[in-house]
Amino acid sequence: MLSLHALAKPLLACLVRVRELLLGAPDDRYQPERHYMRGPGPKWREKYGRVAETAR
Repeated sequence: MLSLHALAKPLLACLVRVRELLLGAPDDRYQPERHYMRGPGPKWREKYGRVAETAR
């Protein structure tokens, strides 16, 4: 009789493969569009002041 561990390993491999097929393989590359800035930071305000920010 097969043990639970012997059954779980192929099942887990199958689930990982299904996940890759549905969602794509995990991608560890840097994606700058995921880390975009949301507005001017403190250095920008230091250089241009609040006046330039309100002129937009």
